[in-house]
Amino acid sequence: MQISIIVAVYNEEKLLSRCLDSILAQTFTDFEVLLVNDGSTDNSGNICDKYAQKDARIRVFHKENGGVSSARNIGITHAKGTYSIHVDSDDWIEPNMLAEMYDKITSSKSDILIADYYSTNALGKNIYESQNMILQDVDNLIIALFKNQLKGYLWIKLIRHELYSKHNISFPTHIKRGEDCIVFVELLLNQPKLVFLARAYYHYIYNAHSITKAQSKSRYYEQVDFFEELKSVLEKYNVGAKFDDMFIYYKTAAKLEMLYSGLLSQDEYDAILPITLNRSLIPFVGLMRYLLLHLAQMGFYKSAHKLICFFPKLKTFIYHLKQAFVLFFNKFFISSSK
Repeated sequence: MQISIIVAVYNEEKLLSRCLDSILAQTFTDFEVLLVNDGSTDNSGNICDKYAQKDARIRVFHKENGGVSSARNIGITHAKGTYSIHVDSDDWIEPNMLAEMYDKITSSKSDILIADYYSTNALGKNIYESQNMILQDVDNLIIALFKNQLKGYLWIKLIRHELYSKHNISFPTHIKRGEDCIVFVELLLNQPKLVFLARAYYHYIYNAHSITKAQSKSRYYEQVDFFEELKSVLEKYNVGAKFDDMFIYYKTAAKLEMLYSGLLSQDEYDAILPITLNRSLIPFVGLMRYLLLHLAQMGFYKSAHKLICFFPKLKTFIYHLKQAFVLFFNKFFISSSK
């Protein structure tokens, strides 16, 4: 068995068949599918069982609801493939994905392959998401993660499966977001050989109702758990101090997200992921956002929220004003010169 595809399933009866059909349509056939039904309350469990009856490569595991990390850990434990990859049950993949990924990772004798992907936004538009990777050392890859230049998603990564057991790596079940990133960072810290494939096969579907996209206060409290777990992993490998600066940038990006949301009270904003602002952050966030972060820290969170939301509109207005001025100037200059 060459590839194990791990699919955590929870209440996706409307989109699950599309996902599974895209997997079974692969031109590469030496794979297994591990469907882990995480206590679905809709018809997802029955759909899993029906597909397993149709194709012997599919194995189904039913469990009580425990979250995506617990489901993926079951998949990791029971996977038999030399390589493994995760696929979300509301997404789909192109028919040549496994074939081309397998050819690249084996020919390069690599441990992890990273590919590009497509995202489908709320309006149904497909966007090519380049990872823009220049594979260097592990430190730079982790910095790229902190800068959001490289995504931690494991569904665009084909991984030599023994890395999980060899380094005792599993998904943290006590956090509700960013678990992919945590696992990927730990994989990187074990110095695997990586290869990049500048092709996109995976179609990530924006789900406005998903846990990771939900605009709620709880999302920001969950970020605290994520950063604590990330810090714990870095300290486990004795590299925490090395990434202190980038860790601050990563937290600052989270504070900006909180500022854009406007969902928090001043006290909540101050308490969640407190940061120390200094001028070194200006190249990272830009001068205007830096000043608005300062304004929020001074006790004017709601005012800073209104301004940061208005800022893009102001930039658009100035752009159109400049365009109008250029057109007027050209028309006036041309007419005057005749």
